[in-house]
Amino acid sequence: MACEILERCGEGVFNIQIEGGTCGILHVPSEWDQHVHQSFKATVFDFQVAWQSDKIHIHVCFEKGSVLFLQSSLRRGPARVAELFGGISGWSHAMHECNVTPVAIVEKDHGTAQVCAETWKCEVISPTVFLQRALSGDLMSPIVVEGSAVDPTVWMAFGILNVTTVLASPPCPPWSSAGVEKGLKSEDGKVLSDLLLKAGHFHLTALLIENVPGIVSHADYQVLLANAALHGMQLILAGVHNISRCLPVYRDRWLATFVHSSVPLADFDVQAAARLSLASEGFSLPGPSLVASDCILPANASGRDHLIPSHEVLAMLSRSDMIPKWMADKIN
Repeated sequence: MACEILERCGEGVFNIQIEGGTCGILHVPSEWDQHVHQSFKATVFDFQVAWQSDKIHIHVCFEKGSVLFLQSSLRRGPARVAELFGGISGWSHAMHECNVTPVAIVEKDHGTAQVCAETWKCEVISPTVFLQRALSGDLMSPIVVEGSAVDPTVWMAFGILNVTTVLASPPCPPWSSAGVEKGLKSEDGKVLSDLLLKAGHFHLTALLIENVPGIVSHADYQVLLANAALHGMQLILAGVHNISRCLPVYRDRWLATFVHSSVPLADFDVQAAARLSLASEGFSLPGPSLVASDCILPANASGRDHLIPSHEVLAMLSRSDMIPKWMADKIN
């Protein structure tokens, strides 16, 4: 349920106008009072309903599974940026070069989250602690959140922190022609659809996604876009871009920008953005380089080992049953 916050009429009690024109009363826990008071719009799920004095009362009960997203707005203060499926925070390193600091980097894998936090010299916290600190205002940026990118608790914290833009690199194997290509039939593939759904419910201003070029030819691609648009996230820009050659492995990437349908866009701005390629020779950024952006795995490693393939791994290169689908018809 989407609603507009009209006025505060008591601690944790607000007059609201529900989408469609119905007026009502919203009740939230006291620790949410100041954040809702500073907000203009919100989305509530799994709430409790009661009728009193000919008015509908919406009760947010987190202990019963309620979810409350405070929609971002520049009128609430500075816009914030977050990274999902952080890994070792490739998006955030790029943001750092542009003098932007993410409010949070969300990574589900424990070991990877620890390494990421070591890189940024920050701590790793759970989604629950993340929300608690967002509510209390006791949060230093950046922070690494060890949890799922589609955890409602993470997005509730985003709402309090006024996150307007999210940068994400969802799992690639479900969409890669070099992989099993299960798409939305796999959990790793479905998480991309869930992410777009969550962004739509949140009324996120912009969602930037990076993935493999093969996603555009996948059978589930159009279904993915249709579901995203149905929930408000419209694909504004998308294309396969070449990348800066800073690694021995060179792979083109699919870059896409989804914008919520409530956000006005000028055609000129969209067209200008479509002509931009960060890998263009005429567009240079300071870095990246292997020297400046090295990473040691695991986090407590004291030295380096050369990554030399074993004999068993090298023998796998001659196995015809392991040839990627797109290459199979090109090999005798």
